[in-house]
Amino acid sequence: MKRSFVRGSVTIEFAMGFMLFWLMVVAWVEISMMSYVSAVSDLAIAEASRAAKKETEAYVTAFYQVLNNSNSIWKDVVNKDGFTASVQYVGSIDDLTNIADVCVPDAGQQTVTCGVESGSSIAIYHISYDFKTIFTFFLDTDSVFSREVIVVQEYERDQFQI
Repeated sequence: MKRSFVRGSVTIEFAMGFMLFWLMVVAWVEISMMSYVSAVSDLAIAEASRAAKKETEAYVTAFYQVLNNSNSIWKDVVNKDGFTASVQYVGSIDDLTNIADVCVPDAGQQTVTCGVESGSSIAIYHISYDFKTIFTFFLDTDSVFSREVIVVQEYERDQFQI
């Protein structure tokens, strides 16, 4: 082949290869961020529910204080406004088995409390994170970052009967 016909093919191959490499790097960073947010959600719900269940009163206040702690591990990486949290109080195991829907905040709200706090021995703590990804077309993020913990409230456990 003549050299004049081959000129520029290396540049085109490099450009196409670099675009594929860059897409792979961006996908890797995106999946790493999703994994980080998932781990942070697990940590947040565990710490917040642990702190809240030991309170003698105002469980929901203690829960949200831990979630909104300014010294938290995610404050510089994860958008705090993307989190929504809810607490649903349940009086007994029978009531717990009859729950059909998760108590979630309405659009525009970040927090919600369902049920009556005093006298309720069981609490369902729920957090979710609205993750914005560049690969939204391929991934469903509505259910990926939603965590729920069911706990027996420590100072209401005398109300708890099996």
